[in-house]
Amino acid sequence: IGLLIGPFVIPVAGIILGPFVGALAGEMIVHQKDLKTAARIGIGSLIGFISGVFAKGVIQLMMIGYFLYTVL
Repeated sequence: IGLLIGPFVIPVAGIILGPFVGALAGEMIVHQKDLKTAARIGIGSLIGFISGVFAKGVIQLMMIGYFLYTVL
C-alpha cells in the first residue's frame, strides 16, 4: 500500500519511502507491534524492494545484451 500511495504524496522520495512507511504503519496499526519491531520490519521491506528492483534491472540488461548479441 505504501508503494502505491507514496509516489502521490512525495513524488520522488515516495517511491523509496513508501514501502518503509507502509510496512511501518501496517505493523503498528494492524498487528499492534512496538516501534522498534515495526521499524525492523519496515527496513526489511525496503531492502527487499530495493533488491528486487536491482535484480530486475540486471536481468533486463542481460536480456538486452543477449538480444543485441543475437541480432547483430
